[in-house]
Formats: sequence, structure tokens, C-alpha cells
Amino acid sequence: MTRILIDLQACQNESRFRGLGRYVKNMAREIAKIAAPGSVHLLLNSRFGHTILPLRQYFSDFVPDANIHVVELLDQADDRSERGRWRNDASALLREAYIEMLAPDVVFMPSFFEGFIDDVVLSVHRLSRVPVVATVHDLIPLILEERYLKPDQNYSRFYRGKLAEFVGADGLIAISEQSFKEAVELLHYPAEKAVNASEGAEPEFRPLGLSDEQKAAARARFGVGDQFIFYTGGADSRKNLDRLMAAFARLPQALRREHQLVLAGSISPGERQHLLEKADAVGLDRSEYKLLGFVSDADLVELYNLCEVFVFPSLHEGFGLPCLEAMQCGAAVIGSNVSSIPEVMGNDDAMFDPHSVDDMARLLDRVLTDDAFRAALVAKGAVQAAKFSWSKSAEIALATLLETAQPNEPGSDWTATRLRLDAVEQQLIAALKTLPGQFGHPSASDLAQIAQAMAINRVRVANLLRSYDLPEVIDWRIEGPFDSSYSLALVNRELALGLEQTGARAALHASEGPGDYEADKGFLKANPQIAALHARSSDSAAAQVVSRNMYPPRAVDMDSQINGLSCYAWEETGFPFAYAEGINEGAQFVTVTAEHVKKVLIDAGVSVPVTVVGNGVDHWLAVEADKSYRVETAGHTFLHVSSCFPRKGADVLLKSYGAAFRKDDDVLLVIKTFANPHNTIEQQLAALRATNPDFPAVTIIMDDLSDGALKALYEQCDTLVAPSRAEGFGLPIAEAMLSGLHVITTGWSGQMDFCTPENSALIDFTFASASTHEASKPLSAWAEPDGEHLTQLLREALERKAGDATKTLLPRWSWAEVARRNQQAARALSVEALTAEPRLGWVSTYRKRCGIATYSEHLLDVLGMPAIILADAPDDLPTGEPENIVRCWREGKVDDFSNLLAAVKRHQLDMVVIQFNYGFFDFAAFGKLLHSLCDAGTRVVVTMHATIDPAHDPDRKLAHIADALARCDRLLVHSITDLNRLKALGLVDNVGLFPHGVLASPAGNTSRPVAHAPVHLASYGFFLPNKGLIELVEAARLLKAENFAFKLDMVNAAFPAEVSQKLIEQARGLIDRYGLGSEVKLHTDFLPDAESLRLLSQAEIVVYPYQSTGESASGAVRYGLAAGKAVAVTPLPIFDDVAGSVFALPGISPADIATGLKQLSRDLRANAAESQAVLERAQQWRDVHAYPVLGRKLAGTLRGIFRNSLDKETMH
Repeated sequence: MTRILIDLQACQNESRFRGLGRYVKNMAREIAKIAAPGSVHLLLNSRFGHTILPLRQYFSDFVPDANIHVVELLDQADDRSERGRWRNDASALLREAYIEMLAPDVVFMPSFFEGFIDDVVLSVHRLSRVPVVATVHDLIPLILEERYLKPDQNYSRFYRGKLAEFVGADGLIAISEQSFKEAVELLHYPAEKAVNASEGAEPEFRPLGLSDEQKAAARARFGVGDQFIFYTGGADSRKNLDRLMAAFARLPQALRREHQLVLAGSISPGERQHLLEKADAVGLDRSEYKLLGFVSDADLVELYNLCEVFVFPSLHEGFGLPCLEAMQCGAAVIGSNVSSIPEVMGNDDAMFDPHSVDDMARLLDRVLTDDAFRAALVAKGAVQAAKFSWSKSAEIALATLLETAQPNEPGSDWTATRLRLDAVEQQLIAALKTLPGQFGHPSASDLAQIAQAMAINRVRVANLLRSYDLPEVIDWRIEGPFDSSYSLALVNRELALGLEQTGARAALHASEGPGDYEADKGFLKANPQIAALHARSSDSAAAQVVSRNMYPPRAVDMDSQINGLSCYAWEETGFPFAYAEGINEGAQFVTVTAEHVKKVLIDAGVSVPVTVVGNGVDHWLAVEADKSYRVETAGHTFLHVSSCFPRKGADVLLKSYGAAFRKDDDVLLVIKTFANPHNTIEQQLAALRATNPDFPAVTIIMDDLSDGALKALYEQCDTLVAPSRAEGFGLPIAEAMLSGLHVITTGWSGQMDFCTPENSALIDFTFASASTHEASKPLSAWAEPDGEHLTQLLREALERKAGDATKTLLPRWSWAEVARRNQQAARALSVEALTAEPRLGWVSTYRKRCGIATYSEHLLDVLGMPAIILADAPDDLPTGEPENIVRCWREGKVDDFSNLLAAVKRHQLDMVVIQFNYGFFDFAAFGKLLHSLCDAGTRVVVTMHATIDPAHDPDRKLAHIADALARCDRLLVHSITDLNRLKALGLVDNVGLFPHGVLASPAGNTSRPVAHAPVHLASYGFFLPNKGLIELVEAARLLKAENFAFKLDMVNAAFPAEVSQKLIEQARGLIDRYGLGSEVKLHTDFLPDAESLRLLSQAEIVVYPYQSTGESASGAVRYGLAAGKAVAVTPLPIFDDVAGSVFALPGISPADIATGLKQLSRDLRANAAESQAVLERAQQWRDVHAYPVLGRKLAGTLRGIFRNSLDKETMH
């Protein structure tokens, strides 16, 4: 089967509103209809994300999603600007490298002369050798060079360069005999390699049979007269509209009174002004003509049906599609007698000399006054139109493509494919190196963006081309530690043995996060079975599947046929995004130990399929207890086995144990641990005993124990207590169950896959910030066990017996079953599982003065996923918005969301992200909306910007919609406090942390302030109640009274509400009354982000003096952090998610604000150690929370949720 790749970039830029875009879309669709199923592929440009979903939808019946390719290219790559030229050339190489990696048999470029003013890039054989067929529409700039090329040397350079490349195409498809002739005669292109395939008009262009009432209603809608002369198309000088207006002006006055001249099409402001001036010059009254501007296809069909005559006065065309459309709609058509127009119209009687105003006026007069002539034009037009069709054109084009194609094998096997992809990457790097530098490019930013684009494109193509068919006996290589008592080593060993047991051929390779190492020879000697598996690892090429389990996870350099992470565990919610990106780049699957881990990884941005396989526990059954190992016990002996890292909750256990019992109680707590830098259990116990002489008995065992001795220890105890703050699985808990112990453990994280209220005592908890010994982790939460509840459970344990754990844990948690599930996960992989893209809807306020609207705009700019924006519909609907913005719901008003649901259905959306704030929606209707979306199978993600119910409105309580929220795939919140509020409503399993983002820091003012210069302060955000801005003015009064030298820029925009204006007036009044005019300056205009950041970056301290608010997080505080300056905040929960990166003021009163600002300014100017530490943490925070990082992370999460929902079968 010949694989045809059609470049659709002309359906993404402004050409999509012109005949060029119409040609490309229709020709591609018709070719896809008649070509062999699955043989047509489409290529789209990532830089035009808003067009991708509509195009996917348009082609959904003819081209499978897996055949629609989005190549990652560069922005700011227009050829017109000096800054964009190098990036344009580099982007062209990226595109050709993608094509060469994809290895189609032929590439079709239906519109080549693009990219002068935008990020479209088209080129021929700069790197790729795949045969290219291009369409020649016309050579108008070359033919009319006096008009198009000589006045604009920059465009002339671009166009002549494109011509030189164009003639290198391996085949040409002309849209008319005229364009065929121009290519052969003017470009000296070989006639035998070119063909005329003409154009066609869609079947939607047809006579509508409108009634008189329908005609009247349509004319009223367009604002046109009862009878009108119609033109549609461009408005540049070649279209000859000046002469058309002059010809209309020469008609008898009686005819002009009865007829209006109506012009439609994309008309620039400059062209519109020129036409208005021309109309005035020829004496036309404004009522005699109408400039409609761009109209939709549906409107265009109506206008063709309504007009008395369609006139096409162009001086030169490659085809003249509007003439064909008009004839097909039953209109009388007249046109120029030059270039391709006579070929399309096929009627000499309908032609005029476009250079003669008199000739044009003569024919207009005749068609408007001679009914028989006009009827003859209509009849002949219908016959002529029937000679053209897109299907006929597509048949000719497809034959040319098939004839030009050269079979191109992507790779006989994965090794060959990988080597070919490597070779293309090397070609690309070499070609990029040869590009001459231009106007300061390439910059470091250019190179970083190219590297990222290369990585994305490589992964996309590799996942399309790799083979997912695995043999009956899989060669499976496990890479990671296996030669020690380390828990990861145990898991890797047992998984390898389980794979062997279930029919695979396993190998073990010694490796860790930093790289490979030599396996311990003593361990290998003592374990011959493991040594044999290790010996197999020398043949790395033999493995069809390679999986890793190591810390830190390293996946980016994996290059086998199928690559993954196996039995992977993680504990708290914060999984570094760098790890997630490495997994997305290098792995095709991840198997994890628990549902908790799966959620953590997806929330972190892992987009590849993640399958829960668990851990095996049956290795414990093979361990024989060492009966000689004895410990002191009591009437009831509690056991805790862990590293005593903070995550393990041993500190909570000691306190709760001390509260539950006294020294003379017949109980004992045995803690089995080991010495490590983070283990302070002995010091903790000593401190508790010092304050409580009646503390109950505790034994701490630091010795290394054999497996047999450890099992003997378990068997001598009664209850295992594991108050972990987070677990990836909890092997010691499972081992304790198998040893017959009762279990007390925290009711959250990995152990919940096998710990239930029936077989364990589950400790209640609240979410808290995870304080691990790894500073590089992002905002992270874990469960803080409820000490009082644990005290109660410890007491109750004296009366509770353990259940039969073998029924709970076996056989599901055997290593053979775990290995079988791993193999099943690898075999379940497919192109769709790795490349499926959700058709995404985004519900938000948009393009208005609203923090959430701004938040959405920033995220969508960097999301890297196309989305239909389901925006609020204000009373004054905006016009001229991109086609991916659908205004379909009413903010703050009762709305049944029927329009929103209809838009979701119309655009076939698979996933909807909803920005929630209390004031946006009627709660009853919103709950029904969520239920309706979930009932329809739509994946739903809700970003909750607030979780505090407003006290004044009993109808707006989250409890009222908790059942609907529970059905959503994810509820994203901004702070740990939000997690706890939702937990109180029973919402835990589908809730994830997703912080607000921060803009890139401006270059700004980095100079240090002069020691005695006034301290420069700034504030930022909307001028609204509770923002503390009046209190800030009062604080300024106090500072001035204390002779503290300062200046304050209040960059606080007026909000479009009366309350905001009143506050601003109040602030101005106070500034005047207190004589603060020279110190305080108000900036209340709504400024662009760049200007706001510029003002903030000039300050030393940006202050947020908030008073009280129900919001969960502040978007405004991110601007202060983005400015790279010290940020001071009042001590309120809204700033919890940036705590540690900002300076907390001592309170919220004006006096507290003034005192805090004075002290902070002194500390900063003195370079106090603590203030410098906060500034360093702020920089780390900026790195983690930058919008580009969060955009990629959210995209990974959305893809992960969607792709993991494609196959809902549970692996048992």
C-alpha cells in the first residue's frame, strides 16, 4: 500500500479563509475518500494548535487519528522578519526530518507558497529524499512582478527563493490549463511531470429553492437590498474591484436605484479604506454598496442564491473557484476574459474585458435588463459546472501521486528502524550546523527549542513505527539493582523469577539511576539461579522488552523495541516532572505497585499507559522462620518495621503509644529499624521518656536480621503498626499479614490496594506538606496520621484478632501473577495507546478581565494540545474570534448548559477541562452538567479555584454537588488545604494538586538599590475588596509618619464593577488627605502582562496585603514572584502554596503591614541569611512553577487520563 502524506498547513494559517485553503481541504478529503483505506496521512503544524481539532473532526470519517501527524516546529519563524528567518530555515529542516523519519512513499504539498508572514514552513528536498508533488495554483507575482515583486524587495527575495525550490518537486499538479501552461513556459518545468487536475466546488454549493419569505429574511440578515450584484474574493489590486465600482457607477441611475453592489471576502482595514475612497471618487452613495467582509460557507451559498448576478472582474487567476461555486448555485455569472476564467466559465457571451470599465458596465447592464440573457447564463452555467468536481480532480491527483511515489520501507524490524531514525537525527543535526547565522540567531533559546522539538518528533514517530507484536515467549530484560537486600533489588529478582515461571525468558542487568554497575560477585556466587539470569543480560539486543526499576528512574536513554518501568513504586504526591518527561520520552509503558502510584504518576504528567500490577508477597511464604531468634515480648506486642524516615510515621507512633498506655500495662512496642542519617528514633524516644516517666515499654532493634530472623520476629508479635505518611505498596505490611499479625495502618496510599476496613484498622488522616529529605521535589502532600485515632486503635488492638490474610493477598499478590500482569501490560500496547490524543474542550471565562480567564490563556498558550475553548457568552458577544472559541454558557446566571453540551457533542469532544469558581455557575445546573458529561463517557477534569463555601449563599455549597464531583476523572486543586476541604466531603481518590503558574521573569532591573535610597514597593492585582489595598495606603501613611523613605507603585487595575471604582476613588481620597502624592502612584489601567511585570521588576518588594478571601490560591502573587523580587504577603491560607518562597508579614492590619515592610527592607539590604534563603527558594519555586513546565505537565496528565481510559479492563 502506497503511503501518501498530505501537508495541510494551508488549512491552518490565514489561507484557510481563502480559496487556497478551500482547495487544500477539499482535495485532501477527496483523495482520502478514494485512496486505499489507511493509506492517506495528514501533516499539521504544531504552531497552529487552535486549528488542529477542527481539522481532525473534518477528516474523521476518512483518515484515522493515528494517520494525522502533528510535527513540532518553531514559533516566530516567519520569513518576512529578520528575527524569524533563521528559525524558518531550522523549522523547515525539522519538518523534513519528521517526514524522513515517518518514511511515506510520497508527499503532497497542495499549497507551497506559504510562510512569508507566519510560522508555516514548506520546502523541497533540503533533507528528505521522499518524492514531492506540489500544486501550482498560479504564478501571478512573477507575471505581475511590477505590481508584486519590484515594490517589495523582501517579498521578492522570499518568492523567488520559493520558485527556485518549487521547480525541484518531483511532480506538479496544476489547477487549470492556464496554470499548467505558466509552469511549463515560465518555469521551464518538464511537461511530462505535470498534470492538470482542475478544481471543483463542494456539493453544499447548490440552488436552495428559497421561498420569498426566506429570501426576505436572509437579505435582512445580511443587510442587503432586494436585488444586488455580488462579488466574493480578495480585495488586492489584482482583483480589479476599482474598475468594478467604476463600472457599477456608470450604470443608468434607474438600475443603480434598484440594485446594490455587495462585496464579500477577507478585506483588510487598508483595503476597506481604499474601497471606501474609490466609491466616493466614482460618485457612489454609501447606500449603493455594501462591504460584508468575510462570510461563512453557509452564508456564501445563500448570497450566491440571492444575487441577480455574480461578477468576477479579476485581472489574473489560477482557476477562479468563485465562478464555479456561483454557477453551481444557479447564479448568472459574468467574468473577465483573461487567464483561467474563460476556461472555468466556458461561455464567451459571459466574458468582458477587465481593463475596460465600459465593457464591464455594458455586460452588467445587459444581464440586469435582459431576462432571457440572464436565464441563458444560468442554464449554460449549470451545464458547465457539472464538468467540474472534486472527485474528478482527486482521481487525477491520486494517479499522479501513485505514479510519483517510491516505496519507502520504514524498517524491517525495530533495530533497523531505530538505526534509521538515529541516522535521520544525525542528518538533521549536521544540516542545522550548516545554517548560517542570521541577525543574532541561533540563540541559546533557539537551540533549546530545537532540541525539545527533536525529542518530541522522535518520540511521536518512533511510537508510530515500533512493532507492538510480541512473540509467545518474550525475551524480557530487567535493568536495576538485584544483588542486595535493597527492596528494589528484591522486587527485580522476584519479578525476573516470576517471568520465568510464566513463560517468558528473563534477564537481569545491574544498573542504577546514575548508570550501570558491575553486579556483586559474592551475591552471584551465592545465588546461582539469579547468576544465570544475569548471564543472559550480556546480549542486550535479544530483548524485545526492557524494563527498569531503579532510583532515580532513568528512562530517557531506553531504545529497545518495547521499553518501560516495572513494578514501580512512589509514595507522596510530588513526583518530579523531569522524571515524568523522561518516562514519556523513553518508555512505552509503566507498571506500578498500586492504584495510588498510578494516580501520582499521571498527576505528575506521565502520559504513557500505566498499569497496576502490584507486588508479589509469596516470597515470604518460602522464608523459614529462625526459631532460634527470640525477643522479649509482652501480653500484647506491637511491631513497627521501617527505616524510620519521616515518611514512616514512627514519630506519630511513639506519641500515640505513649498516650494509649502506661509503663505497667502489659504491652511492648518493638521497633525494627537500622541506623541512617534520617533516623532519629532513639532521640525521639529519649525525649518522650524524659517528659513522661510513665512511658510504656519500647524495644528498638538496630541489628541487621536475616529473612528467617525477621520472620521469627513477626511471628512473636501480635500487631503491626505502620502509621506511614505514604507508601508505594507496603511490603512489610503484607508480610505481617501473612505472618498472622493484626495490622494498623494509615488509610491512604499504596497499602490501600490490599488493606481494607475488614482486614485492617485504618488510621484517619489529614493531608500535609510532605517534608522529605529531597529538596528538589515539587509541591507534595502526604497523609498526616491522626494521633488521637491511632491511640484509640492501639487500645482496640488488644481485643482484635488478625484475619486470614492468605485469602486477601493470595493468589492475586503472587509473583507469578504480578509477572503475568506485566506481560499483559506489554502485550496490550498499541499505536493508539501511545499516540491517541483527546479531543479537548476547555470551559472557562476567556479574553476578559478575570484572573481565571488570564490563567486559562496562559496555560492554553503552553499546553501543546489543541482545544475547543467553551467560553462564557457575554451580552456583547465578541466578533472575529478564532474558530476554536465557542461562546456557549452564561457566567453567574441560571443556565441549563444545553448550548455547552451541544457544543461538546458537535465537536465530538472526548475530554472537558472545567475552570470552577463559585460565582461562575448555578450549582444545581452545574451538578447536572457534570452528570451529563460523565453519562456520555466524556472524561471530565475540574480545576477548583476555590473550595471555601461562601457564608452568604446557602445554595452554593460543594456538598450539594459532591456526588457529581466524585464522578469526575480529576479534581485539581491549588493547595493542601483544598485537599483537606474536599476530603471532608469524601472526595479523595480523584483529587490532585496542580499549582498556579508563573510567567517567565522579565530582564528587569537587577541592580542593587542604593543603601539610603527610598525603598521601592509595589502591589499588584485587581482593585477589589479584601485585597487590602486601602490598608496598604493606611500602612503607607504610618511609614511616612515614621520618616521611613519609600515609594509605592500600586499596579492594581480597575475591575469592571462599581465596587472597584469606588475603592479606587477612596484610595485617591486617602492619598490626597495623607499627603502621599509624591510617594504613592496608582496604575489602574488594565496593563499587558509585560508592562505589569516591568513595573513590578523595578521594585524591591512586591506586597500583597490581602485581608480575607475564600479563594484557594492567588494568581496575582505569581506576578510578584515572576518579577524576581522579594514578595511580602499577609499571613493567610490563600498564600499557603507559596509559603517558603515569600515573606510573611506579622499580620493584616496597617500597622502590621508597615512594621513587616520596614523589617523586611532592612533584612534584604543587609543580605540577612534567612532573607537570602527565601529568595533562593523563590527562584526554585519559579523554575518548578513556570507556565511552560506546568503546561507540559498538565498535557501529560490529560493524555494520561485519556489514554489510560481507552481500555478499562482490569488486569486480574
